[in-house]
Amino acid sequence: MLAGQLVLGGFLASRGLQVEQVIRGCVGIEGIYDLELTDRDYPTYRAMFIVAAFGADTTLWHDASPVFQGEPGSEAAISVPWILIHSPDDELVNQAQTDAFAAHLAELGNTHVKVLSLERHMPPDQGRLADDICLVVLDAAVERERFRSPLGGSGPSSERSGRDHTAST
Repeated sequence: MLAGQLVLGGFLASRGLQVEQVIRGCVGIEGIYDLELTDRDYPTYRAMFIVAAFGADTTLWHDASPVFQGEPGSEAAISVPWILIHSPDDELVNQAQTDAFAAHLAELGNTHVKVLSLERHMPPDQGRLADDICLVVLDAAVERERFRSPLGGSGPSSERSGRDHTAST
């Protein structure tokens, strides 16, 4: 959630920083990207942490949620590659959060979004999961540099940029 706020919410720009100079890419793992959706799907979370962290005013929830941030076509919205990872075994946050954020990034014009599903939430071999995530991040970094390189062509194709996530339900 914090990465989405930093990149899309204008925090960096408000300090005179250009997103593409500071952020090379973002990885969201099992994220909450929409507090209103969280409250709808998990009503007990309101008392557990949402109100304590964000207050009772739901307009503040909206303002804090990355799915409501960013300007379509802005450099911040389109220049940062995202990897969104979710496990179907996660009982604390559902796939709808990841799907909503991926769809939002696509609506903003970002074509560098990969959505990954990890079939295990808390594997016995934690090192293997970390290795998998590192490989995915490294692959995305290589693809990003290839995209930016003059030899890399004029833009990403669906093969080079991975899974372009436009919308899913």
